[in-house]
Amino acid sequence: MLNQSQNTHAVNMDSDPVSNILKWILLIVAIICFAVVAWGTYKTYQLAPPLPQYFITSSGQVIMA
Repeated sequence: MLNQSQNTHAVNMDSDPVSNILKWILLIVAIICFAVVAWGTYKTYQLAPPLPQYFITSSGQVIMA
């Protein structure tokens, strides 16, 4: 008897429309968050200042390469 009520409860959980809506909301929010992180990473690298290949003194001597 207990087993039968557990099976009925499990069937009701799978067909719960609110649960399905919440799954879709979670998926959409996760995709939006990933897109924001990817866009922020792209903008960070795009706006970063260029790195010099070497440093020289005012007389032209290479300090660091």
